[in-house]
Order: sequence, then C-alpha cells, then structure tokens
Amino acid sequence: MKNIFIALLTISLIIVGYFYISEKQNHSTATTKTQALVQSLTQANNTLKETNKKRNQEETSQEITAETPPAIQANNVGGIEAKTPEKAQLSANEVIKQKFCTESSSENACFIDFQSNFQNEMVGIKGNIQSNEVEIILASANFDDVITELSSTKATDQAYEIEANYNGQINDILADFPELSTAGVGCNDEACAVNFSYQDNATWETIVSRFFTTENKTGSAIMQGTINPITNDPGMRVIFFPGAGRGISTK
Repeated sequence: MKNIFIALLTISLIIVGYFYISEKQNHSTATTKTQALVQSLTQANNTLKETNKKRNQEETSQEITAETPPAIQANNVGGIEAKTPEKAQLSANEVIKQKFCTESSSENACFIDFQSNFQNEMVGIKGNIQSNEVEIILASANFDDVITELSSTKATDQAYEIEANYNGQINDILADFPELSTAGVGCNDEACAVNFSYQDNATWETIVSRFFTTENKTGSAIMQGTINPITNDPGMRVIFFPGAGRGISTK
C-alpha cells in the first residue's frame, strides 16, 4: 500500500513538473516574441522619424532656395562671407574702374581718381604694359587732366628732358599743320600721354610718320580714337612708354 502511495505521488510530481516546465517554456517563447515585436516596432518608428526629418530638411532647403535672395545665401554659407553673384561676375575692366574711377563717376563716364595708384599700375611687375588699365585711362572723361597729372609727378631729370624734347617736336608739327590741335605731351618717369585733334586722316598719318618713330624712341604705344561731339572732328589719344619696345599684356 505504501509503495502504491509513493508511486502515485511520484506520478503526480512528474505531471506537475511537466506542466510547470511547459508553462515556463511557453512564457519564455512569448516573451521572446514580444521582445522581437517591440524591437521591430522601435526600428520602424525610428525609420519613420528619420524619413520625416529628411523630408522636412528638403522642404526647408527648397523654401530657402525659392524665397531667399542669392546674395544673402552666398553671404551665409558656412558662416563665411562670400562675394555676391554681382561682384563675382564683374569683368576685368569693371574691377579696374572700381580702383581708378572716382565715386562721382557714372557707368559711361570714368573720372580718374588721382589718389589711386593708376600711374604705377599701367606697367606690370615684369615691365609689361597693362593694356586693360591703359585703355580705361585713355577712355576717361578727364583725360586732359590725366596728362597734366602725369607731367606734374615726374621726378627724374631724364623725364624732364624727354618731355621737353617731345613737346619741341610737336610744336614743329603744329607749325606745319594749323588744323592740328593738341595741348602737348605730359610725361612721368615711366610713360607719356598726348591728345590730338585733327580734321583728316592724312594729318594723323603725318604725325605717326614724324613723331612715333624708332629714332624718336617713343617705344610701345596704345592709342584710342575719338570724335569731337561738337565739331565732329576725329582725334587720337595716346599713352606711350619711351625707350625700347615693351611687351603688352591683356587680361
């Protein structure tokens, strides 16, 4: 009888143990599935947040591009001040005008500022003539004053002698051609300038053949034709560099 009781008790314990283990395994499996589901939902939520964040950034960027003026955008890139598109697109001549012309100058009339470094910038570091700079000076609205300014800034005896010699030759040509008009040549230590007005091209050709010669050592020259708005007479502005011919640089 005792053995039967022990056997029944053993069977009961086995059955209880089985159900306990089964329940624990089921609970563990459920917990694992629940954790996987939570992890999956968390990842999906993070992905959704990241997508929304990128979408918001793109929409904000599009709004800035559409509504913010280009110059303001350029000045705020990375906290570093940048040139506005207007400045970046300036031509070489416009940059030179900003340096040479007075503030009262207009778009079509540059008055050379004598406080600028225009005289020294006509010749480059290597001695080449800077054609862009010279052409701006030739086209200036106060070119006759530029000639006077050049003459007043020479410092060497050689420059005084060169200017006097050139003006002597110009006076000889004026005596032969009464229709020719000029206030004379003005020279500093590097360059000379002169403004001619005449009535026909034959007169100009005579000036070239008699004055701008190798023997006269007028060197390299840049010229710009003009038309007198009142008399309609042609003219020629010249800046030349006495001595041996120099190279001419363009930009």
